[in-house]
Amino acid sequence: MASLDRRRPVRPKAIDTAFLFTVTGTVLGSIGTVLTTLVDRARMAAMVRDALSRSGEPYTEADVLAMIGPFRIAGAITIAAGAGMLVLLAVKVRAGRNWARLLLAVLVLVGVFDFAGAVAAEGAALVLIWHLAAVAFGVAAVVYLFRAESSTYFARRRESR
Repeated sequence: MASLDRRRPVRPKAIDTAFLFTVTGTVLGSIGTVLTTLVDRARMAAMVRDALSRSGEPYTEADVLAMIGPFRIAGAITIAAGAGMLVLLAVKVRAGRNWARLLLAVLVLVGVFDFAGAVAAEGAALVLIWHLAAVAFGVAAVVYLFRAESSTYFARRRESR
């Protein structure tokens, strides 16, 4: 009878829903960042100018234009790495790792504050709709992850190891 208690607990639907919300929010946030940052040549040029200004070295407009490509590549790598890490975190949450659930909740909280700061700085700009969608899916995922059946699942997963 004791061996039955050591069985792997059944994952509730709320965990699977949270997984889907997390992945969807990550994909939407990544697409939004690509569209509002990497594709926007003027915004990329402003980012390059800002970086070159902070370096303290003199630069020309030709330098700015030459650096847009490398900045796009670095941005794409950063976006892909961040999205990959969030999906890996979602996979770990789905596998019943409580540390991943807590880390995801913290990252979503940071995202909420980041979104609120962006709205305060830019107003209700249309480009923030992607960020809003990512944050909304993240918050929904966290709500599902902390429902009673989810918390029970994480506790039982911990006991079964």
